[in-house]
Amino acid sequence: MEVAHHAAPKEEMKKLFSLLLLSVAFTGCHLIPKKVEFGQDKVKAFPTMKASDHETQRQVAQRAAQKSDETLRAAIKTDAAPEVVAPAKEASVLSDSVASSLGPPLSPASKDVPSEKLAAKLDHSVAKLNERVENFKESNNENVGKKIEGTGFLQVPYFVYLGGFLLTLFILFVIFKVAKVALSTYLNAQTGGAYGLAQKSLSQVVAGGNRFKHWLQTEVPELSAEVRAKVETLFHDAHHQEQDADVKALVAKLLSKKE
Repeated sequence: MEVAHHAAPKEEMKKLFSLLLLSVAFTGCHLIPKKVEFGQDKVKAFPTMKASDHETQRQVAQRAAQKSDETLRAAIKTDAAPEVVAPAKEASVLSDSVASSLGPPLSPASKDVPSEKLAAKLDHSVAKLNERVENFKESNNENVGKKIEGTGFLQVPYFVYLGGFLLTLFILFVIFKVAKVALSTYLNAQTGGAYGLAQKSLSQVVAGGNRFKHWLQTEVPELSAEVRAKVETLFHDAHHQEQDADVKALVAKLLSKKE
């Protein structure tokens, strides 16, 4: 009996070890080191205006401010009607404000370059920017929902995480064993040892049933499946009626406790 008592914990530890292996193998928490990949997509920067585009933008803004100022001066010089001078003045103020917000260009646009050509150059740069933004959107949308490495708010080394996971499982195993022993002790105290006999009766029923089924298969192979099933059913019914003295005493004691 002592050998069986000491062997039980070893069997429990084997089951725990198997459980740990299965947990590590099939967990959804990414415990297994990731596989090596080639040709991965990379996070790309959002498209912005190039330096040359910004320079063109400043040149256009500066040219617009200059032309607005020229228009205002010409309107005043030619004694234009107030209806012309007033909007010309507003256009000059607004153009100056836009030019100031963008800052001066590194080099003003050449006077030989017509304003129409300068404006067309800026329009082209904006159109190219819009094209780059659309291409970025298409490629970026392919990776929507995918996790990005190195962006987690909490990053734990793999083996530290694995060790914590295994330690948690071990603690749960110890709690389960302690609870099992405590429950068994409590039930035995309440039933005067009847709980242990209940376990014994269950093992007797299972062992006897399995032995009888094995005997049918090996010693009487000529029986059909239907006849064998009928015999097993009769055996099962009889087993409920025939029990040893310990089990009968257990049933009587449990019934008296219940009353």
